[in-house]
Amino acid sequence: SGYFLDLAKQAGLETYGLELNSQAAAKARAKGHGVFPGLLNDFNRAQVSGGLDLITFFQVLEHVPDPLAVVKQAAAALDSGKYIAVAVPSFRGPGRFLPWDPHQWPPHHLSWWRLADFDQLAVVAGLKLVKSGGNMLLGSGIENSWRLHNRLASVLGKPGYRSGVRLVKLISLVYRKTGMKFFFPRWGSSIYGYFQKV
Repeated sequence: SGYFLDLAKQAGLETYGLELNSQAAAKARAKGHGVFPGLLNDFNRAQVSGGLDLITFFQVLEHVPDPLAVVKQAAAALDSGKYIAVAVPSFRGPGRFLPWDPHQWPPHHLSWWRLADFDQLAVVAGLKLVKSGGNMLLGSGIENSWRLHNRLASVLGKPGYRSGVRLVKLISLVYRKTGMKFFFPRWGSSIYGYFQKV
């Protein structure tokens, strides 16, 4: 319904989106966003006077079978010097400790990403990687992943992590109190990359 577009509009940007769900598109349009039906390959850049300065893919590329094609389509919709911002689940994030979480499986997630993948994506898409990074892994992320894994394992009749709740609480506490999050600054749930069309 345009939550990110709302933030961009509040920052003074002219906003557009692509949305397949007609009800969500109507909600976004009601808030003053330009919303086009269809997918990126259906988008005609002439629909936006003045062109686009930034295309964002937040938690999108892991859901498509050919992320490179999608990024190339985005680049084709931009003039030189303009940007693409990407955020995807991190291969090093807490999701890797959740092998029984169906949200991590195909067809929901089709790919896992590492920061090094952004370097390769830039090369094959003909873009310049301007910046990349990731969010911080917090102690609560460790504890929540551990608990969720054990609940899912129990339901599915699969083996869970053997140690009890006290151990994971202790690990989480030590992780928080010793500042270990600063030793693993990009091991959170998402990583991001900013690309420029050259």
